Amino acid sequence: MTIVEAKNKLLSANPEMVIETSMENKKYFVFSLRHNSMPPGASTGGACYIVGKTTGKIEVCLITDPRAVSN
Repeated sequence: MTIVEAKNKLLSANPEMVIETSMENKKYFVFSLRHNSMPPGASTGGACYIVGKTTGKIEVCLITDPRAVSN
C-alpha cells in the first residue's frame, strides 16, 4: 500500500474529515484528521489514525501510541 492509497482509504471511511498531518514509519502510515468545517491547524483532539502498510487496516490511537512515532 502506498501513502496515497492509505489517504484515499482513510478519507473514504471518514468523508467528513480532512487530513491535517501525515507521516510514515516502518509499519504504518500515520495521519491526524480534523473535521472539514474546522480551519487548518485546528485541534485534532490528541487522536491519530494509523493505516497498516501491509494490511491496510485503519485504527484510531492516541498520538502517544508507540505505533504513531517515526522510526
